[in-house]
Amino acid sequence: VWVRGHNALRDYLSRWMEDQTGEPTDTEQYVPAWQRGDEMARLDVVGSVEGRGVCVDVAFTNADRGSEADRRTRAQKEGHAAEEVVADKRRRYPAGANPDAQLVPFVVEAYGRPSEEAVQFVRALAPTDLRRRAGVIAETWRDISVITQNRLAEGFLSAEKARLPK
Repeated sequence: VWVRGHNALRDYLSRWMEDQTGEPTDTEQYVPAWQRGDEMARLDVVGSVEGRGVCVDVAFTNADRGSEADRRTRAQKEGHAAEEVVADKRRRYPAGANPDAQLVPFVVEAYGRPSEEAVQFVRALAPTDLRRRAGVIAETWRDISVITQNRLAEGFLSAEKARLPK
């Protein structure tokens, strides 16, 4: 269930990026520059924007993971769960190891809050024509919200199906 939601967002962002840039994208691409030992670096969406490589790594997260102290910190600061995942991705894929490509950690919290990097990515690729820009940005967040909420609903439904009747 969770992988299906991740892949739905990955595929949506791949198509959206192509629509915004006019350039083709690939999904699930290995990026040798970010390989660590035997662990291959596989990024969700790889494409280019104005001639520069862009690698988008998609993730969903929530405040419920980790210790009680971690959960308390996330509950007290909006967006903290997404910030933690972004920081982890930046450690995993350091900019200096691949100066020819920009990493975009596209993180969405379980109930729909996007990371600042996700927000900036959407704004950067949205049309500059002011008559279209607001509509494209609003439509993009609506579509991402639908994917996020479907993922959450599928998780709830699968948990309910797992219960045995009494």
